[in-house]
Amino acid sequence: EKATWLQAAREGVLPPEAAKIPKYMIADIHKCTAEGDAMYVIRGGLSNAVALTHEVPVEVVVDYLMYKREQVCLLCDANTRKTGRLCKMITVNDFNFGSMNKMNSKFSYCLKTTAKMSETYYPQLLDTAVMINVPSVMKVVFRTLASFMPRKYLDKVKVCPGRTLHDDISKCPFVRARMALADVPSFLGGTCHCKEKGGCVPGVANDQKESNLEVDREGMSRYTIAAGAKYEVFLNLDEPGATVAYAFQVEKGTLTSGGVTVGAVIKDDNSELTVLQAEKYKPDQGMLRGEFTCPQAGTCVVTFANNSSMWSRSIKYSLGAVSAGGMLGAEGAAETADAVQTTEE
Repeated sequence: EKATWLQAAREGVLPPEAAKIPKYMIADIHKCTAEGDAMYVIRGGLSNAVALTHEVPVEVVVDYLMYKREQVCLLCDANTRKTGRLCKMITVNDFNFGSMNKMNSKFSYCLKTTAKMSETYYPQLLDTAVMINVPSVMKVVFRTLASFMPRKYLDKVKVCPGRTLHDDISKCPFVRARMALADVPSFLGGTCHCKEKGGCVPGVANDQKESNLEVDREGMSRYTIAAGAKYEVFLNLDEPGATVAYAFQVEKGTLTSGGVTVGAVIKDDNSELTVLQAEKYKPDQGMLRGEFTCPQAGTCVVTFANNSSMWSRSIKYSLGAVSAGGMLGAEGAAETADAVQTTEE
């Protein structure tokens, strides 16, 4: 019945019906421990279950979750054969930047269904489920999980008391015993960035602090920036000379017609270069389209700043990039690949 999904897992390809899922479900395999156990990293605080289940049928979400289980199982089986030790999966769920409004009953159903199916098809796969950067409000989530998740799963859940944004992850007994610091993602306090994949969870910048937003029929996303806050969009650029195309509009407000300052930089570990000079734009300028070139590889950060108003400002935007060998006009900005976003207040 699921032969297509199983074949896709063996070949390492994503079934077309699941193409939208990785944008909202930020999770993937990230290396292995020294003993060969597979690390499956979930950026739960960035995942957007509401947007996911709005755009993708729950049946497809369940199939995708089981497809990822199969991929992990295949890796663990290969490592078991190499090491002569039964290798399992360790999940690490990072709740940094999470909020309750990103969860809904549809996604809870997907988790419940997947957990029950995993008991049948992958009964020995899970070793430990580590939850880290857990805010106090997430206790509500745990009570919800306890109401429908299998007891065998709950018995394997471990909550790490540390906060990786300011604590030293190397002091964590689990990390010291089972992982090299160089293999721990930077957003968990390690030194790994996986630049060749665009992030330790492929395609998602390690610096990202906000869930990906839904895209409307015109290819635009919308966001409301609080007074005095800024909103950043990250684009991972693997090659120098990439062109970034943009389209954005500052939407009219009922109380003020103030503007938003927009600028961009390209940065890596050693340098930061301005590629779009910061300039203030107002609603009466309408939709603005353009492009700029990034002379070096790295992370392009486009900033929308509402720093001169007492009121919040709403924007709609689209951003995308192509390599130096491609061609892209300003009109293509609304049709290019999805960007990732972060907000700071």
